[in-house]
Amino acid sequence: MRIFGWIVASVGVLGLNACSSGGEIKKVVIDESEQKPAWVGNSRTAWEESGKIYLKSSQQIRGNERLSGCYDLARMNAKTLLISEIQESIKGVLDTNEASLSENAEIVLSKSRSSEFSAAVAGVRFSAEYFARYRIDDEERIDCHVLSEISKQDHTRLKRMVLSKVVEADPKVKEQIQKKHLDFFN
Repeated sequence: MRIFGWIVASVGVLGLNACSSGGEIKKVVIDESEQKPAWVGNSRTAWEESGKIYLKSSQQIRGNERLSGCYDLARMNAKTLLISEIQESIKGVLDTNEASLSENAEIVLSKSRSSEFSAAVAGVRFSAEYFARYRIDDEERIDCHVLSEISKQDHTRLKRMVLSKVVEADPKVKEQIQKKHLDFFN
């Protein structure tokens, strides 16, 4: 019984120490772009408006790293997000129609997200940027946000390019498209 009491007392003291030292974490902004645009605070990462598809991407780096590198990483994230959306769209059509991909086509789709994808992501325009440099305790960080846009026509062209790579790898998909069993552009 004495050991049990000691354990309870020790846990209680540890719990009090954790609560008292935890406190609130203060984020102190050191530097930022002139005015924070509304799209930065938006919870959506992709949306359609005025015939264009908009993508918001973000990146966080240490405070001593270059701001331009942060923006470059955020732009790469935007392209990856776009290709991932196209990949999921293609997989969704196949799943809905109970069609399956060959192993080669699965590999092509997975490569579409990576640098091994041999096609360029054309038509993406980076229209706005925002950054905030801040300090939490002794650590300095930078958050970069990039707003990119692509026209619906360029999005369709990019989707056709990814789909053509899948069709090259899986002739069954080409056959299903020719028979009009699969429609990736409805």
